[in-house]
Amino acid sequence: SLVCYALTNTLYALAEGLWPLYVARFVHGVALATMLISTDTITADLTDSDSRTEAMGANMANQGRGGMIGAFFAFTLVGVIPLHAWQMSFATFAAVAIAASGYAAVKLPENYRPDPSAAAAPPFTMPPVLNRLTVIVIIAALGTSFVQPLYLIYLQSRFDLDLRLLAAAFLPMGLVYAILPGYLGRLAGRLGRARSMTIGWVGTGVLYFSIPHLPTLILIIVLFTLSAVGSIIADVSRNALVGDAAGTEGTGRAFGRIEFASGVGAAIGPLAGGLVYDQLGKELVFMVTGVLVLCAAALVPLYLRIPRGEA
Repeated sequence: SLVCYALTNTLYALAEGLWPLYVARFVHGVALATMLISTDTITADLTDSDSRTEAMGANMANQGRGGMIGAFFAFTLVGVIPLHAWQMSFATFAAVAIAASGYAAVKLPENYRPDPSAAAAPPFTMPPVLNRLTVIVIIAALGTSFVQPLYLIYLQSRFDLDLRLLAAAFLPMGLVYAILPGYLGRLAGRLGRARSMTIGWVGTGVLYFSIPHLPTLILIIVLFTLSAVGSIIADVSRNALVGDAAGTEGTGRAFGRIEFASGVGAAIGPLAGGLVYDQLGKELVFMVTGVLVLCAAALVPLYLRIPRGEA
């Protein structure tokens, strides 16, 4: 994963034109997927059921903090050396990824190794609850990705904002992802996996419905930020449920399946959202997002069927 991050940031730094950016973005997707699968699998291996949601939230918070540091660094370069900020920022990110890959190779111990002397484990079969969760995750990812790439465009077209104000519009959500996931994971652990996913997605869906009807930029930013809270609660509960259900031998494959499901929704959502935005109306994008996320929330108690004591 870290080697792929080094490669993708190098490609970004050297890119001239759209096709090199598409290649860099593809490698970026490989890097992100392998990082999420690895960190979630390690976390699931090292935690028990009671502490798993909080640990998954801590992972998300660390990712959010890293993203904020990178964003502040890049925007600082834009202000200081605007003509070279793109190349310098991505070259720096590539160097950091190379250093991190070396550190991980030397310092990060392997947390799980199959015992070759043990009896052969039976072939891993994906638990039925994870097959059902896969369907729900596709719907939820389709909903949230439907609007996210268009959020900036919507704000700019509605309020005629410049780049600095657009960047500031994302700051509160970045702070939420950097500070709250661990605490929200602890709360989700007390509520239960299924209940937390339902609450998180219901809150997110309702907030998306409300955004187009708000009169001011501040209120839109507040509700968009609150929708991130619901998404965090649902995501950490989903990851903890995967770790609960997969078992030791199949954790990596289970997280790979769920990340694949999330990626399928995230790949289709922006294309469909852009079409709706251009052809049917800007506000309708938020309505469709709200419907899809609420559908995912409704399917959790109706379709997931987690045993009552584990819900």
